[in-house]
Amino acid sequence: MDISDRKKKILKSVIDAYISSGEPVGSKLLSGSMSLSSATIRNEMNELEQLGFLEQPHTSSGRVPSDKGYRLYVDSLLTKYRLNLDEIKVINALLNDKLREFNDVIGEATRLLSGLTGYTAISMTAKKRKGTIRKFEGVYISETSFVLIMITSYDVIKTGTVKTPCIIDQKAVEHIISVLNSRLTDKELSDITLDKIMSVETEISPYREALNPVLRIIYEVIEEAEKYTVNIDGASNLLEYPEFSDIAKAKELLSLLEEKDTLVKKLIGSDMDTLNVYIGDNGDALDSASFIVRTFTTEDSLIGAVGIIGPKRMDYSGVIARLEYMAGHFLKGKTEENDPPGGSNTE
Repeated sequence: MDISDRKKKILKSVIDAYISSGEPVGSKLLSGSMSLSSATIRNEMNELEQLGFLEQPHTSSGRVPSDKGYRLYVDSLLTKYRLNLDEIKVINALLNDKLREFNDVIGEATRLLSGLTGYTAISMTAKKRKGTIRKFEGVYISETSFVLIMITSYDVIKTGTVKTPCIIDQKAVEHIISVLNSRLTDKELSDITLDKIMSVETEISPYREALNPVLRIIYEVIEEAEKYTVNIDGASNLLEYPEFSDIAKAKELLSLLEEKDTLVKKLIGSDMDTLNVYIGDNGDALDSASFIVRTFTTEDSLIGAVGIIGPKRMDYSGVIARLEYMAGHFLKGKTEENDPPGGSNTE
């Protein structure tokens, strides 16, 4: 919808003031910083309300932005934020640590972003999907149990005690391990299907009754390789904002943060290698919040994502600038210390 430049300027001023104060904004407040009369501003605000960009909580109060108003603000009215030198220094110190693994850096970035923004930060890293089982080993324990050891190509070692319904001895364990090594090693974990595991049943005979507990352990490794690591920092920050002072609403939102599978779906549901801003209308506890997500991919494969949850009146320009600055490092392998993203600082 096209609206006049004057309406856009007033809408931006309303949202900037509301983000700063959390209080409904009236025409008198804006007239002090704009070369327009209070009556003119009031008329324009009335029209913006009729168009659905502003809302009036109470008849005697000022206006607050609607989700539609926030959307226009984020899409076309934001003043770009320039990171200050202290922010650049602390972010670069984290991102330029070449000795740390990507998963560790993302986890630490979550803590840093929560501290810098004052909101709740969430990150997700995809564990290595590509890999093989390099070797199986077995340690005999008793007539009905042995320890199965699986070593992957990315040096994850998984052990599990196999309880067998049949009687076994050291020779039986050696036979089972020999079959597993000959049939299931050096194959991509994603290619080891139930059918392939079951195909070793005849070769394991007469110890095929031991296959089910072995299968369970193998599947745990495969499932682990395809899961995500989720980090959450600053969950309690949400309680600092009056928008979440309602106990029931706060409890619902905090409960959502405990549902890691749900969070992963929200994080990876975004377009790849881009920044997405979700404002309310999420169909869950995030209806009263905004959620900004930045995903990272390499060679068309998702490697992680970072998201910020806060009130709808969050500092969008600051959050976006920090996320994009980090993304520039993750995706390009370097940061532009002398030319950070953004235009003028919006302090």
